[in-house]
Amino acid sequence: MTFLNEKYAGVIFRPEIPCVHITWYGYANTEQSQKALNAVIDAMVETKTGVVIADVTEMKVINPEMQEWNHNTWMPQAVKAGYSVLALVQSNDFFNQVSVNNIIAEYKKDYGDDFKINVVRTQKEAEEWISNL
Repeated sequence: MTFLNEKYAGVIFRPEIPCVHITWYGYANTEQSQKALNAVIDAMVETKTGVVIADVTEMKVINPEMQEWNHNTWMPQAVKAGYSVLALVQSNDFFNQVSVNNIIAEYKKDYGDDFKINVVRTQKEAEEWISNL
């Protein structure tokens, strides 16, 4: 089931895992990033899963405005929608890695052990980690 199919990101539901899967393709501006992340919430609500694989392998830096929106606006809404597990396939871009590490640190600070997160190098590792939860 497809929830978003754009040049900057795609959001699908993968029933075989089951999880919501977002894949980022290069740079996304703030409006595009918000649209993609809101599609993740829509997918979690419709499919009744809080498990997400985020493939940011091709994603570029996340601007500070977007990092703030993610922390203050999106994450509380996502948690309310059931978001509880994230397998993140790490970016090849150093600046994205720094941005993502900042976001993850905030998630851990705010949600602690209630939110499970694992940063992996491949899609297969993400799927294996989720299957072992």
